[in-house]
Amino acid sequence: MVTIQQGSEEINSNGGIFLIKKMFEGNESLKMLDAEAKKKQIQDSLIVKAMIGLFTLGKTHFADISAYLQDELFRDFLADRMPSEETLRQRLDALSSKKWIQDVLDESNVESLKNYGVFEKERVRSGCYIPLDIDVSPFANPDCRTEGVEWTYKQVDGYAPIFAYLGGYELCAELRPGSQHSEKGAVEFLGRCAKMIEKLGIPASMILLRADSGHDSADFIAAARRFGFKFLIKRNLRKESREKYLDDARSMGYRVKTRKGKKVYRYIDSHSRPEGMEGIPMFKIVEVIVRYTDAETGESYLIPQLEVDTWWTNLPDSELECINLYHAHGTSEQNHSEIKSDIGLELFPSGKFSTNALLLNIATLAFNALRTIGRLGIEKAPVHYERNRMRLRSVIQNFMYIACKVVHHARNTVLVFGRNNVFFPAFKKVFCRC
Repeated sequence: MVTIQQGSEEINSNGGIFLIKKMFEGNESLKMLDAEAKKKQIQDSLIVKAMIGLFTLGKTHFADISAYLQDELFRDFLADRMPSEETLRQRLDALSSKKWIQDVLDESNVESLKNYGVFEKERVRSGCYIPLDIDVSPFANPDCRTEGVEWTYKQVDGYAPIFAYLGGYELCAELRPGSQHSEKGAVEFLGRCAKMIEKLGIPASMILLRADSGHDSADFIAAARRFGFKFLIKRNLRKESREKYLDDARSMGYRVKTRKGKKVYRYIDSHSRPEGMEGIPMFKIVEVIVRYTDAETGESYLIPQLEVDTWWTNLPDSELECINLYHAHGTSEQNHSEIKSDIGLELFPSGKFSTNALLLNIATLAFNALRTIGRLGIEKAPVHYERNRMRLRSVIQNFMYIACKVVHHARNTVLVFGRNNVFFPAFKKVFCRC
């Protein structure tokens, strides 16, 4: 017969909070939040850290803080100044009204990326680039009356935030009403990205900006050139004739070897330019696909399916290299998914738009902390991960929710892990690096 009982020892299930503490305890930029702190009041930096801690544990509601009020590791992370649910909500509402809060969080993110960021790079014949992926991803918030929740282009009520990822890390984000067009405010958002990249000390010539067809305006492309970035931006064909592209591809392009029942043509149009950018050194990459049969069933189409994709770029590389570079842009969709499902922030906890916008910026710090833990620990992980990339869900499960016992001895604190914990070597590596 098996029975259960509760002992007197304190065993924590969220040992990864200690890694988060080590990452942020030396972050000087966050301390700028405490300039206006009142005596005997929990500092604003600790309020922000409380949300970072919750996000890294996959918790997104203010009420979730109640579960950690007596948790030794979480209390240690917040210097024993634990806010209640009500305090957390009220203080975040107050912080969201500060005009400088976004700048401080951006500075904090830059500081963290300087300390821990190892940016992914894309190599082509013309050079080695750090990808800057900018994308809008609707956050579905159906059946709610939250401020800013509107009808999105995905045919659902929600928000339409814009994100920027630099070499796999989240550079910055901006919450937007659901009905806002992708291009509205995009140039200003790109300027914010450029400012942060400059502070990171990364040369603009190393940046490859990738964006979808929602950002193919001449103003956005001109801004990318002004900041000195290479760019690869998908075009919106609008009312352009697909058949005309097919005729041009047959006469000017080359045919790619592919399966039976399918033809692929590619070519570079060096004469076309966005309106108002005549004479600017850039190209239009064109790929035309004609499908005569279904790839799965082999059945012939009555009318062949015609698909045309085009991109603006100032890269001097081949059509194939440019197209492959853009396909890698799809990784940013995985990042959106991790924010929505792994961290769990698709449904925002506040009814106020400004507070939710603040939370999205705080989530950037949590996202990068989890990404850093995954990248540092993956070499020692007992499980093989595809493409050498660990999802945030795996980081939360294996590093954040790692059981340990806190032992205090001779003025030292020791975290004791189980003998059979297979993730301990990976955890130890991250601990030593932080």
